[in-house]
Amino acid sequence: MEKNRAELRRAVNIMKIMVDNEELTRLDAELQLLIKWLEPLQVIDTTSVDAVITGHNQSNIMREDRALPGDTAGLQEKAPAFSDGFYTVPPVID
Repeated sequence: MEKNRAELRRAVNIMKIMVDNEELTRLDAELQLLIKWLEPLQVIDTTSVDAVITGHNQSNIMREDRALPGDTAGLQEKAPAFSDGFYTVPPVID
């Protein structure tokens, strides 16, 4: 249980969220229930099951990723405001 608590504390620190000891205890208990609930799935033999990436049997068509020249001058002319190499937009939050 202490090993799980230490791993949980580490995860909370990595996520950079503040959790007090009471919340940590409650979270640890909830995670233990989840792990217990998932235990029956560990005994299922999936060695003969193919990995599934999509829900259908078609492959994804990939195109070559290549940089193309763009018309930055034309885009800058069409922009409502352009300053010091940046497009300026009105503020969203006052």
